Amino acid sequence: MHPSDIQSFEAFKALPTVTKDELIAHGEAMIDRRIRRDRLIVSRSSGSSGKFVSVYLDSQNFITQALQVMRMLKEFYPAYQPTDRELLVYTSPYPVRSLGGFYRVYYVHNLCPAAEIFATMRRLRPAILAIYPSILRELVTLYGAQCATLGVKVIVTNSEHATQEERDYFAAVFGCPVFDEYSSEELASIAQQCVHKRYHLVQDCSYIELLHPDCDGPVAPGQLGELVGTCLINAAMPIIRYRQGDMAIAADHDACSCGKTAPVLAELSGRKNTAFKQANAPDIPSGRILDWSYDLVLKLALDVREFQIIQEELHSVRVRLVTGQHYQAERDNALVTQHFCQTFGHHFQVRVECVPSIARTRSGKHIPIQSLLGAASGAGEAAGSMTRGETTS
Repeated sequence: MHPSDIQSFEAFKALPTVTKDELIAHGEAMIDRRIRRDRLIVSRSSGSSGKFVSVYLDSQNFITQALQVMRMLKEFYPAYQPTDRELLVYTSPYPVRSLGGFYRVYYVHNLCPAAEIFATMRRLRPAILAIYPSILRELVTLYGAQCATLGVKVIVTNSEHATQEERDYFAAVFGCPVFDEYSSEELASIAQQCVHKRYHLVQDCSYIELLHPDCDGPVAPGQLGELVGTCLINAAMPIIRYRQGDMAIAADHDACSCGKTAPVLAELSGRKNTAFKQANAPDIPSGRILDWSYDLVLKLALDVREFQIIQEELHSVRVRLVTGQHYQAERDNALVTQHFCQTFGHHFQVRVECVPSIARTRSGKHIPIQSLLGAASGAGEAAGSMTRGETTS
């Protein structure tokens, strides 16, 4: 096939989709042969399986991304000034640290202790904070009302899945809006929340399709499909019809009162390979399991600080909890088991463990939902991966 063969959108949709394993195996063959390899920057992302995806980018890609990030932050925080500081809590620094000396981005590694991150925030007093939900959760737990004294004007969560209810809670503690941004190393920016907390596609960055997980046919609005994307800003290594691995539902195309006309994702349901399998019923999306986990705190009022839920066998689930001093294991473990079975079915055998901590991935992410069945054995990072990191020259 030659590029000139693609003369219509129907011809584009005839192209085969590309999987993560194919990108890992053949990624370097996708680099534009006219570009010198030593002039590119390689950006790597990894999942809990330890599989690394390498994406090659040129300088124009990073300039475009920086401008798109600035536009996003202006939407989230209209009063954003050139002298305002952004603190990026992530796996590595972003290559573009400022634009002409303005809109400076400061960096702290996401594996730093919470006390060090909080001290950095107190010293820099950033107007904008970009951070993982799990780290934000730890800061709120440790510092509570002190968070509102840091002067943060807007928080952008990324890289891990969290519920809107939890983001609203973070907003109340910090006294500023909290928005979610959804992107990946492979596709760059995919969707961003508007002021009404709806996920609008970023159509000048990536073209998104929702397809059946097991074939290349599209799903109808309102149906769960696998997100398949074409990156529009990476000319050095064109990534076309890439199966991101995340599951989502497209909303009916109605007007949003925020004024944006871009299509909306009604639901982000997490990774395809972290859904829990059932024998004679549809998979349970990881997003729904995550929603259930917040009931432990919000509805059952249990003293749970951190959690991980793993499907080990078809009917076997292990719930690992980091608990506080008010958690009574003999009583509360039974409540957790009962609530899980009432929600997802009594065919599950649930084992609850209280542990001192839950290990993170190499990139510092917390994987709260994991399935060990079939394709899930290579479970990836949770949906919402920020594109500004893990880069090496």
